[in-house]
Amino acid sequence: ALAWETSLPEGSVTTWDQCKRAFLAKFFPTSRTAKLRNEISGFTQLNSETFSEAYERFKGYQMQCPHHGFSKENLLSTLYRGVLPKYRMLLDTASNGYFMGQDVDDGLLLVENIATSDGNYNEEYDRSDRGSPL
Repeated sequence: ALAWETSLPEGSVTTWDQCKRAFLAKFFPTSRTAKLRNEISGFTQLNSETFSEAYERFKGYQMQCPHHGFSKENLLSTLYRGVLPKYRMLLDTASNGYFMGQDVDDGLLLVENIATSDGNYNEEYDRSDRGSPL
C-alpha cells in the first residue's frame, strides 16, 4: 500500500475521501468486494465449530472487507441467523427470551462474552466421567 501511495501523481489525491476511493479501487476490485460481502451475508456456523471459532471467522470476514457497508444491526442479525440453533437458544435465554429485541451494543457485548467464555472452555475436561469415589 505504501508503494502504491507514493506512486500516485502529486496532487491527484487531496482529500481523505479521494484517498479512500482510490485505495479501494486499487486493492478491492468489485468482484473481490462482492465475494467478501457474500461471505458476510451468507455466514453459517459449521457443525464442527465452537461459538467462539464461528464468531472469530465472522469477524475475520468483516476485517477482510472493512468497506462492507453493513450496519451493526444487520451484522448482529446475520450472526444470530447463522449460528447453530443451540447458540441461538443460548443468546435468547441470556437476553430474557429474545436476543434480537435488545439494543445492538448490548447484543454485541453478549456475543463477545459468550465467545470469550466458550473459547476458555476446555473440551478435554469432561466432568461426566469422574470415575468412582475414593
